[in-house]
Amino acid sequence: MEDYLVALGITPVVQWYHPSWGKQDYLDLNVPQFDITGSIEALLDASPDLIIVDGVVDAAKYEIYSKIAPTYRLPENILQNPPEILRMIADLVNQKEKGEEVLKQYDQKVVDAKEKLKNAIGDETVAVIRLNVGTKR
Repeated sequence: MEDYLVALGITPVVQWYHPSWGKQDYLDLNVPQFDITGSIEALLDASPDLIIVDGVVDAAKYEIYSKIAPTYRLPENILQNPPEILRMIADLVNQKEKGEEVLKQYDQKVVDAKEKLKNAIGDETVAVIRLNVGTKR
C-alpha cells in the first residue's frame, strides 16, 4: 500500500518486499525493506503507528501484525478499485481532502494521456499485457 501513502505525501517506515515479487522500485523509497516471508523483526524495529494490509494477509499474519501496531485490513470488495483504496487509506490517515485532491489530479492525467495517445496514434488500437508469473519462465 506504499504507493497510496506516497501519493498522500506520507513516507512509510518500511517497504514491503517479497522474494518472488520484489518491491515497488518506482517509488524510490529510502526506507528499510520488510520481507513479508521472513522474520517479523524488521517490522518490530520500525515501530509503525499503523499497519495497512490487503487481501494477501491471512488471519494468522493479521494477528501477528496486530500485536505490533493497530492493523487495518482493506475490505475485499475494494481491492480491485484503486480510487476506493486511496479513499480508504486517506480516511485511515486523516487525509480525506488530500485523497480527493490526488484523485482529481489523477483524473486530469488520464484526460491528458488520452489526448496525447489520440494525437499520436489516431484511431489505432493498442493492447497492454501485464504478466505476473513469479519464478516461471
